[in-house]
Amino acid sequence: MTRTSAADSMDRSRPDPTGLGIGPDEGGVAVLMGSLSWGDADSGWNCDWRIDTDGRPRLWSARGVSFDEGFRAGVGGAAKELAARPH
Repeated sequence: MTRTSAADSMDRSRPDPTGLGIGPDEGGVAVLMGSLSWGDADSGWNCDWRIDTDGRPRLWSARGVSFDEGFRAGVGGAAKELAARPH
């Protein structure tokens, strides 16, 4: 079975790839998108994260982690990316 995440189904050609009206053109800085799915083979949660900043996607993931750790990986990774942006 092939699984797709919300990040896979985004229209990346638009300034607001989510279609939610919160992209850079609408005053937003960035949108964090991710998926958390249980991985039997990894005995934990598999997480894929994406944030688009300055028109460039940043991708990261975690494998075989607890749900809390996977969520922290997403939010922490987004905070790190946003903190690195020039002000």
